[in-house]
Amino acid sequence: MTETLRALTDVGYQLLREIAADKPSLFREDDSAHLKEEMNKRRQHLPEAETPLFTAGRLAQPQQSLQVLVENATKGPGRDHEHAAYLWHALPTVTAADMSDPRVLASINCFQVQGQYVETRWGLSNLSRSVDPKDAAKFVSSHWLRHDKASNTAARLWWLYEFSRRTAKYSEHSTDFLLRELAGHVNFYHRMLAHPYLMASDRIRATVVDVSLSNGLLRQNKTVATNDMLRALNRKAGAISLDVLSGDELRQRVEGVMPPKADASHHPPP
Repeated sequence: MTETLRALTDVGYQLLREIAADKPSLFREDDSAHLKEEMNKRRQHLPEAETPLFTAGRLAQPQQSLQVLVENATKGPGRDHEHAAYLWHALPTVTAADMSDPRVLASINCFQVQGQYVETRWGLSNLSRSVDPKDAAKFVSSHWLRHDKASNTAARLWWLYEFSRRTAKYSEHSTDFLLRELAGHVNFYHRMLAHPYLMASDRIRATVVDVSLSNGLLRQNKTVATNDMLRALNRKAGAISLDVLSGDELRQRVEGVMPPKADASHHPPP
């Protein structure tokens, strides 16, 4: 039986932030028992000792146990595409607004996938291995609590699949193929996330991804070249609404800001 997903209240989320600052090790344990115990202990010192830590209403009932992620956790991003698809399908009723809410994301990271998965996934990072208490607090804040589509564990997985799914509606490629490409070339993907206004359009995003695959830029995985391309496209978007262009016109505009074509012959598309 899967555990019902409920969002944290503002009070519950604030308590987690306080615990992350002075007892970050509680987040990194295999299960959340001690973390819940610490939250309840601190709640007793609030003006209203019975203040709810979670919302009363059910946000979602996972269709599949998120413990499967724990059982298949690996260090680093190598299986992010698999885990992104699993998480997205396990939570079919959550919305983009839910998965942009740090109170929802913290609830998933802390009490659904729990510390074991998050700890293992980010185990290769410098912050993970640091013995500095300040680094430990930063590590927990980044991967358990702070809303960031690149570093928050639940947000990263869910949005990887969501962006791939939306992009596939206008792309030459399937959702699964796009998911593997974006998860496997994070310097390109993260630069896309850094341009939310431009990338809000599924058509524009799909065209950028398709042309970048054809050009070879996506698989070069170069941050500076990708950023330069997106900035140039953003300037064009300021002069004309790219989203009203025909498919051919939009592709021409995107091709016009691409760097010289890279050799992508060692990465043939399926």
